[in-house]
Amino acid sequence: TVSGWNEYYKCSCGKYYTNATCKTEITNLAAWKAGAGKIAASGHKDSSQKDHKCDVCGANVGTHAAAVGKHTCDYCGKAVTSCADANKDHKCETCGASMGTHAAAVGKHTCDYCGKTVSECADKNSDGKCDVCGKKIGDCIDANKDHKCDKHGENMGVHEAALGKHTCDYCGAKITDCADANKDHKCDTCDVSTGTHAAASGKHTCDYCGAVVTNCLDANKDHKCDTCGVSMGTHEAALGKHTCDYCGAKLTDCADTNKDHKCDLCGAAMGTHTAASGKHTCNYCGAVVTDCADANNDGKCDVCGINLGTETEPAETTTKETEPAQTTTKETEPEVTEPKETEPSETTTDETVPEQTSAQVTETEETKSPETEANTTEIPKDDGCGATLSPIGIIILFAFGSVGFVIFKKKELRN
Repeated sequence: TVSGWNEYYKCSCGKYYTNATCKTEITNLAAWKAGAGKIAASGHKDSSQKDHKCDVCGANVGTHAAAVGKHTCDYCGKAVTSCADANKDHKCETCGASMGTHAAAVGKHTCDYCGKTVSECADKNSDGKCDVCGKKIGDCIDANKDHKCDKHGENMGVHEAALGKHTCDYCGAKITDCADANKDHKCDTCDVSTGTHAAASGKHTCDYCGAVVTNCLDANKDHKCDTCGVSMGTHEAALGKHTCDYCGAKLTDCADTNKDHKCDLCGAAMGTHTAASGKHTCNYCGAVVTDCADANNDGKCDVCGINLGTETEPAETTTKETEPAQTTTKETEPEVTEPKETEPSETTTDETVPEQTSAQVTETEETKSPETEANTTEIPKDDGCGATLSPIGIIILFAFGSVGFVIFKKKELRN
């Protein structure tokens, strides 16, 4: 009567097989038991008497209970419950079958089953007595519907409201008011709507039923609920931003403390990396933008106007340093130049032609004849301290002095 599975074998190695020869392996024992190796249950049998017991094993079979709306067991068909009418509405609470007769017994106006009024006193034979209960009626009249006989003062009619009504069926007077005990905005008696389902000013809940009508909302993004004023959102900027993520308002301005021309927070470009007129440094960060230059060779910086010294450096300094022996050919003395007045190429000196190149000096020296070199003599000069200074020494001192002055001025401008 219950499910099972076929026999299987376990090898000493720990594996499972379907036969003793260990040829067909069971890779997943649990899956095999639920699938290929499963033997389905045959089930209980209660075919003869339907007594809720298995004919084979005697186990209980089926539930001896009635389905909804029925009194009999769905399994065996026997009655489980009987009709009952606890609320006395003349209907079975289980199956809805009619129960009892809604009628008054002889001499009564009320139903013996439910107790409700079935009829009113009446005197159809005009004998002054109720035809049903024998109560004195006479010529009772209740013109004002006050439930009393206008002549005898006897009670007339039942002062009660019918189901779903607030007024008396006899006199029409109001007996009860609308009431909503469960606060569902409906009268518990007549179902008419009661109360307005709306929140008062500054509130989200209904004043009548207490339920939530609206949620907090901040349409103007002022970090306050437009209804109740509760705080909403955090007024702060996200990483790398100057504005509030909630309301979009600006919280901080761009700042560049390290003067790298970028905002320290958002990385936006700041300041123009250029020098003002007459300056070499950036007005924003102070770094050098340009160096001194003299494009027009006027001896002054084109930007700041500072003196840069001579326009060009003497070109003959290289030749004089590398070939000091050749400098004796320079005709700086009048005595040496007298034999060569007819040859202007040999009368050129460093003082009159400073732009003469090294090549020109070399060419001049090479074209001199032996006779000219023989006639050329050096005339020593007295330096005023008892020592003599040769012409080559004077030229070298002048050249180095000029170069040093130019270099000193350039360094002074950069600093």
